[in-house]
Amino acid sequence: MSKIEELKLHNPYYGKSAIDIMHWLFEKPKYVELAVSLFKNAENAHTYHNDIVRILADWEIPQEKIDALSIYELHFIYIFLDSVGRDNIKNLIKFAEYNERKLIVRNDISTYKNFDELENQISLAEIKLMGKELQSQTQILHDNDEWLVLKPLSFEASLKYGASTRWCTAMKNDPEYFIRYSKRGIVIYCINRSTGDKVAAFKSINPDYETETSFWDAKDNRVDSMETNLSSHILSIIRDEFTHTKLTNWELIPDEYKNQYRSNTTMTTNTWQDEPNVEPNQGGLGLAVRRAITYDEALGIEELMPMQMEEQTITSGYITTTTMGDMVQQAWGD
Repeated sequence: MSKIEELKLHNPYYGKSAIDIMHWLFEKPKYVELAVSLFKNAENAHTYHNDIVRILADWEIPQEKIDALSIYELHFIYIFLDSVGRDNIKNLIKFAEYNERKLIVRNDISTYKNFDELENQISLAEIKLMGKELQSQTQILHDNDEWLVLKPLSFEASLKYGASTRWCTAMKNDPEYFIRYSKRGIVIYCINRSTGDKVAAFKSINPDYETETSFWDAKDNRVDSMETNLSSHILSIIRDEFTHTKLTNWELIPDEYKNQYRSNTTMTTNTWQDEPNVEPNQGGLGLAVRRAITYDEALGIEELMPMQMEEQTITSGYITTTTMGDMVQQAWGD
């Protein structure tokens, strides 16, 4: 018995065909035959064919696999894959590729229980692949066999090193929050090379705002630094950087990358500028900007990524935690 046949035997619910499903629904073969005939000639099957092909290609499914299937097979496969989830499918394909290339450390695939574990290993493999590719787009603060600590100095670097997290600074196709955080203060990513665990640290150093320090886990939950897996040595590196650095990440970003953001016409705001372009005669908007509230309020943009409402402040040698009601409104605007 082949491995595929064995999988079908032990997972019968995944071995169902479209005809099996119609038989379950209509019971009598003659109605199954009628349904097959009608579905084959349904106009919407042809109407949405190109859309499904485009979607599957966007999920990084090889074009030769897509071209080898009929309209009906593509529709059936699309419905199943869509239920699994676009990101999960892409990660499965990527994991298989990296594992075949011997880039996955944890290569016993029977040990994986959820997609988060898969994402962690993919992220570690991509760090290996990067090598010196993004060297000019980061500032390395610490690097050994256990921890990599860095400042991302381009949106691409933020995406690569923030992969498999829910950080708004690593939101695909949307550099706005990366730019906003970078202009506001110091952004640091900490990556455990063994486990794939990631922690982001941020300190606002904009003199117009109260100094704030925060730590975020990979799921974008705001946490106390003592709740992370960061060692005392790594925390001391972060504390030293937050204490002595006077430049924001934005001030360290090479002009070539800043120019890319300036020329990006798809951005919804002028985040890269010192201030958003708001005419003074636009009612309360000009006043709102002058009071330096967030871009979202000033420009009428819906909030993209909610932040937790807890503040952490590093003082000499220890960390205290307080709460605050409007971190989003105070922390990330320009």
